[in-house]
Amino acid sequence: MSRTPTADEPFLGLRGGPGACRLSARGFTLPVLLLLLALMSGLVLSLWRSAITREAMAGADADRLQARLAAHALIREAQQDILASTPDTRHTPGPAGSTQAFFPPDMAVWPTLMARLQGQGALPCQQGICLALPSVDTPVSSWASRLSGAASPGQFVSRAAGADPGVALRYPGTAAYWVEVMPFDSTTTTLSSQIDVTPGMPPLVYRITSYVQGRLPGTQVVQQVLWLANSQAPDRAHAPRVLQWREWLS
Repeated sequence: MSRTPTADEPFLGLRGGPGACRLSARGFTLPVLLLLLALMSGLVLSLWRSAITREAMAGADADRLQARLAAHALIREAQQDILASTPDTRHTPGPAGSTQAFFPPDMAVWPTLMARLQGQGALPCQQGICLALPSVDTPVSSWASRLSGAASPGQFVSRAAGADPGVALRYPGTAAYWVEVMPFDSTTTTLSSQIDVTPGMPPLVYRITSYVQGRLPGTQVVQQVLWLANSQAPDRAHAPRVLQWREWLS
């Protein structure tokens, strides 16, 4: 038999009534908020990691681009080194008994250069002037191992004007170049049939290789050109010509 509560008794509500629904909703809200907070935290963390990754990739791309530009500039410096008109020990054989390497002006002194560089042993190079070097399968690491016989940026081209303050900015890491001096003949390059020269004229062809280490340890660039300093082609004003260009990245 049911009893009606008196005025002094509190009304507790019926089981399963509105009061119970409100308590159940309050208990369900907290887990939902915690779940949303966890999802938002995971999203923010993912975006942060993605931003860090993109920044690192952008920095690596910028460093590689700077290293490639520096390698190209170093090849131009090597060409200036070859064409320097000032007679010095780098462009003349020197007196009897001299041992320095030099850029031979003609084939008459080529045997002298060959004898001096062959005496260097396995690395026939001296201050960036080399005989033909063997081809390698891993160019970047191999050129890095030949730094002892290389020329440094500004070592010869900028010496008359003193130290170039831009060298340190252009080459933040290790940088060097080599010039392989080789007699020119029809077997020097597969493009020889397209070169407007008389066989044996010009007498020499130069293979210039530049190596640049960027700011980041993993940034290494090697560029190489096969270059005629004088094409002996009057219709082209005897202009120098690039016969081949190659690049390796690491």
